Amino acid sequence: MGKVGDFLTELKRRNVVRVAFVYSIVAWLLLQIVDIVVPLLELPGWVGKFFLLLIAVGFPLALIFAWAFEITPEGLKLEKHVDRSQSVTAETGRKLDFMIIAVLLFAVALFALDKFVWVDEQVPESVMLAEDPAEAKPVSRRSVAVLPFASRSANEDDAFFVDGMHDDVLTHLARIGSLKVISRTSVMEYRDTTKNMRTIGEELGVATILEGGVQRAGDRVRINMQLIDAVTDEHLWADSYDRQLTTANIFAIQSEIASAIAAALHAALSPAEQQALASIPTENLQAYDFFQRARSIQRNSGRKGLATKLQLYEQAVLLDPDFALAHAMLASAYLDRYWFFERDKADLGLARTAIDKAFELNPGMPEAHIALSDYYYHGFLDYDRALEQLDIAIPLVPGNEEAYAIRSFILRRRGDIEDSIPDLQRSIDLDPRNALWPSELGSTYGQLGQWDQAIAYYEKSIRLSPNDPFNRLFRAYAMIALDIDSSALRDMMVDPTLSDEPILVLSRWDSAMQDGDYDLAMDAIGRSETNVLDNQAIFAPLDLMRGLTEFYLGDRTKSAGYFESTKVILVNKANDSPDDPRIFSSLSFVHAGLGERNEALEAAQTAYELLPVNVDAMNGPGYVLNYATTYAMLGQHDAAIEKLEELLSRPSGWSPNHILRNPGFDKLHDEPAFEALMEKYRVRD
Repeated sequence: MGKVGDFLTELKRRNVVRVAFVYSIVAWLLLQIVDIVVPLLELPGWVGKFFLLLIAVGFPLALIFAWAFEITPEGLKLEKHVDRSQSVTAETGRKLDFMIIAVLLFAVALFALDKFVWVDEQVPESVMLAEDPAEAKPVSRRSVAVLPFASRSANEDDAFFVDGMHDDVLTHLARIGSLKVISRTSVMEYRDTTKNMRTIGEELGVATILEGGVQRAGDRVRINMQLIDAVTDEHLWADSYDRQLTTANIFAIQSEIASAIAAALHAALSPAEQQALASIPTENLQAYDFFQRARSIQRNSGRKGLATKLQLYEQAVLLDPDFALAHAMLASAYLDRYWFFERDKADLGLARTAIDKAFELNPGMPEAHIALSDYYYHGFLDYDRALEQLDIAIPLVPGNEEAYAIRSFILRRRGDIEDSIPDLQRSIDLDPRNALWPSELGSTYGQLGQWDQAIAYYEKSIRLSPNDPFNRLFRAYAMIALDIDSSALRDMMVDPTLSDEPILVLSRWDSAMQDGDYDLAMDAIGRSETNVLDNQAIFAPLDLMRGLTEFYLGDRTKSAGYFESTKVILVNKANDSPDDPRIFSSLSFVHAGLGERNEALEAAQTAYELLPVNVDAMNGPGYVLNYATTYAMLGQHDAAIEKLEELLSRPSGWSPNHILRNPGFDKLHDEPAFEALMEKYRVRD
């Protein structure tokens, strides 16, 4: 048999193999018991690690012991001192066999209890959260809100580091599919809160709360964490981490925290999730600092905030060109600047370069897929390719509320408006204190003409963010759809505390024009901070607005002067941006105001064709309305009414009351066809 064969035979004879098998099974049983006892007794996390270390050290010792010693009727003896003819190793082996069978049966029983009995008893799928049982709603047991971490450092700049740690832990947890994790926006209001855990859990719809503190001192970082049951206020898990301040240690701690929470909530981790938790985005601490600062700037922070965010992300990738996540986030920032502000195609090129770099560095990164989805969506309105990217990303980050919202926006803009609602509701579920999502859902219901529902969601947004004027503005327009005499818009516009942002200037002008107060309309234009009122749907130089005011007032001489000055601006802009429907839509008003019929209709038709409703169900209807306005300005009432029929016959976000209050259609009111059209689509109770 040879030396190897003799050695294996000897291992079996001395029962070394049996001992190894028994040791392995008993070790597994002990670890299962420790896993149950440690959280039950609120023992620190190192207890479980200590038992694992003891078991690992004991294994080779047990094998050495089995090889070197033999149990005899006279007691324990060294194997070399035992006469082979008197050896009882065979009898000992049979006893070990019976022990193996018994231990295996116990292990199977423990596994069955853990799998089929204890899971339901110890970790129910849901709990009831409410002081009043009549109002209690089931909340997933595997749901968690991560409250803002307390900064225990003397240096105020460390607050960015602490918030960055908070964001990263949230991001890690959001990758675990079996957990429901409340997003950052909703938990930030609970910084330094005095509310109790049950109240927080009820408001956020979660069963558990994670809270902690971070102290950064020199090259050391100390982190304390505890997971609390929101129903019983009991500690489910707690641990402390004291490490040298390196990116490797930071990300390792974040991974350990996420894994510990998953274990405490009995949430299984897939191999892909385990791999994602173990990833290290960057080894450059300064690049990580720039990244954290950039990520802390909210998406709705305006031009200045976006400019700062871009600079910080650019610094991060400059310091670490291999920082894939920073490249992906940089791409998203470029796309935000393109979509919301500049419409400069150079930003599309910069975004694509950053996305390609992110994929090169990390081919499976979900954030890169989300950025690529945004690229196809905002850059080209290529909805199918954008949705394909989200279908890849969302399973990788199932707790990312923005990914669901983006998918909802894409479906809505594609015209699948009702189908877009569940994704926005999912965003609300994951981010219940964020006023943006109910506001967007209000817009969705407004697009469908379900104005009562729209108002209800706008009011929810107002309750969450009472100082945000836009939700009040959107509600005011929705209220007009139900009541043509509603004063909600007028009452809001006379508020002197309103800012002079373009959309509010435009709404202030629109409100005054609806009331026929042309002096107030001109005053509203004069308050603008910019020379052009522009967003993703309009591009309106101030002289265009002045010209329209004088035109509807009936002063064609004054309006012509404003229209001529605007015409120069818009013609040059059209030459530079021949595919921008906003420019041609504004040009159609200018030409119509100057009596240039053919040019006006050609410009209106160009805008209409550049962004038809079947390409953009959100902004497309606006160009149908503007086409109708152009016809009305030219005195072509039948054609204007035909376009208004096209507008109202499909989901558009416009109602007959909006049309009736629009001064552009005042001269249509006596037309029987117009009256019939308004009656046909009148909102009925």
